[in-house]
Amino acid sequence: MYMKNVYLTRKKIKGRIYLYLEGRAWINGKSRRTWQKYLGSEDKLDKLKLSGILSKNDSKIETETLEFGLSAALWKIAQDIRLSDIISAVVGKRNQGLSPGDYFIIAAINRCVAPCSKSKLGNWFKKDWIHTQYEIKPDILNPQAFWNHFHYFTDDKIEEIQLKIVKEVIKKYNLEIKGLLYDPTNFYTFSKGGRDWRKGSGSDMLRFGNSKENRRDKRQVSFWLICDRDTGIPLFHCSYPGNCQDAGIFKEIPKRMDVGNYSREKCNKESVPKRVSRYLEKIGINLDEITMVFDNGNLSKEGMQELDRQSLKFIASRRPSTHKNLLSIPKSHFSEITLSMTGKSVQYYKSIQKIYGQERIVYTTLDPAKQKKKIHEFQSKLTQKKEEIEKYFKDRLDPQNLIGKQGLGQKWLKKIEVEKKVKKMIGTAPFNKILSAQIEGPDEFLPDHVDQLKIFLDINENMQKKYELTLGRSIIFTNQAEWNAENIIWGYRQQYIVEHAFRNMKNASTIAIRPMFHHSNATIPSHVFICVLSYLLLSILRLTLKQEGCTATFEEITSNLREVHVTKIFMKSKSNPLIKIDKTTGLASKIIDILNLRKLV
Repeated sequence: MYMKNVYLTRKKIKGRIYLYLEGRAWINGKSRRTWQKYLGSEDKLDKLKLSGILSKNDSKIETETLEFGLSAALWKIAQDIRLSDIISAVVGKRNQGLSPGDYFIIAAINRCVAPCSKSKLGNWFKKDWIHTQYEIKPDILNPQAFWNHFHYFTDDKIEEIQLKIVKEVIKKYNLEIKGLLYDPTNFYTFSKGGRDWRKGSGSDMLRFGNSKENRRDKRQVSFWLICDRDTGIPLFHCSYPGNCQDAGIFKEIPKRMDVGNYSREKCNKESVPKRVSRYLEKIGINLDEITMVFDNGNLSKEGMQELDRQSLKFIASRRPSTHKNLLSIPKSHFSEITLSMTGKSVQYYKSIQKIYGQERIVYTTLDPAKQKKKIHEFQSKLTQKKEEIEKYFKDRLDPQNLIGKQGLGQKWLKKIEVEKKVKKMIGTAPFNKILSAQIEGPDEFLPDHVDQLKIFLDINENMQKKYELTLGRSIIFTNQAEWNAENIIWGYRQQYIVEHAFRNMKNASTIAIRPMFHHSNATIPSHVFICVLSYLLLSILRLTLKQEGCTATFEEITSNLREVHVTKIFMKSKSNPLIKIDKTTGLASKIIDILNLRKLV
């Protein structure tokens, strides 16, 4: 005996979609096609007479294709962690219509599946499978409805929701939070500054600042994110004005007032270490078991004092230029280890250094492959500078070329002007210590002179070799005395996890935090929160698959699931439609089986 199943399949041939009915059965442990019937092109299916195939009588057949894979997977994860119930319990649940939790789940899934503005959300909703899970009219998903809800999500409410979510995720997936990865970022917007920005009373959140995407011409919003070191799941976040400096935020975070006022004179302040300590205490995690990782952009004397006051263990980096004595340590003094997680060889030198008034354990690391790459890059830049100077002055120093020319061209007849320009083109350290220039000739030429100034460029090979020895070195310091060198070095390198989180959140094909069509202090943090929830659902989805032996990247998961659709077949006007998941293969098929998504149709 073997089980028989009937499927509707879609095949794309030269840009057109053709439909087939096929029977499949499990024979000797394998799914095999037992028969197939060609139905015709999808756009002409309603004109076909399918007597004997779908019914005993001729029927008018209509089909509807819905996006399914990614939205269904994320929706199931949201149900597993009771996301809607948690959100609604904190901000309040309405007696009719969608709850606040449902609004946020739909918006969060949309950011992953097909990011769009709130004005277009209803159109997406009715074409996606997710609309089958809610008995609502798509037009209630409009900008005004979301703006009305966003005002309920104050900083305190968002914080409470995050803490409840973390508790639920820890319980559901048996997580052991041992390490935290912290990093701040910002994203540019196309907003002019919010309502009344011309009068100076626009949004306090939308500010010009040091853009990490090199878009200083755009207003931006900032937020920091803390991820679990082992799973990469986002735990906590906080959004704040785009003009705040990283180290300044680390030592004191502006806390929004109820009206969204970010005035530094009126708002309460709380450091990141203090906030993290308070979070961990509320979710019942022992501070002694936590090690926090962050980079050198967050360092300040006050910030480090806050870490010590909260008794938080940490691993952080230092700019190599702040420890020049460690950059000249001979390679013979370094020890070597192989990182078990990557198989890569790393050399390190352990020492004790005084940093911000406290003695810390310092690891100077040397990555041979990284050093080789950095040396090659430096030598290329050095050669490029030399060639640029020679090219720039190739024709400018000949007095005969300047005859009859007025203005700035005449200044190259003066030796001091040439010296200034060459010095500027060489630049600052390390190039000005390695590349030197000698200008020969009189202080000034006349246009009718035959001779000209000569530039001789020289590279100090000893200084060059000395500098190249410092390349590929990184400085890591910590107060975590219980860990060995491998744990410290790999612990810091796991910072890439939170950096990849930002990359995915800004990626138009993954979550797309931008474009953002919000301009007020009350709505912008809610938009950021929705995007963090999107990343949370994706991260848990990835973890769920990994726990079942299916390892995949975010890009692989999203791209494969976006190809999975369901087809509705309407046989009679009053009968319920037949709904089938289109035939899937590869990773998409594995994910559907692991999550048991077939039960959702």
